[in-house]
Amino acid sequence: MHQALQVAHAWQMLHFKDPAIVAVATAQVCQIARKRYRLIEVTGRVKTTSS
Repeated sequence: MHQALQVAHAWQMLHFKDPAIVAVATAQVCQIARKRYRLIEVTGRVKTTSS
């Protein structure tokens, strides 16, 4: 349930009209993704690595 709430909140924040809030939300989503998965960021895009 907690993860679903995080995703819903992130979706709202990423679509906010204030660019500062969108920037913070983007950083937070990246942190969550890095914590949950092994990721490699390439020029703004995120790729998953195969384990």
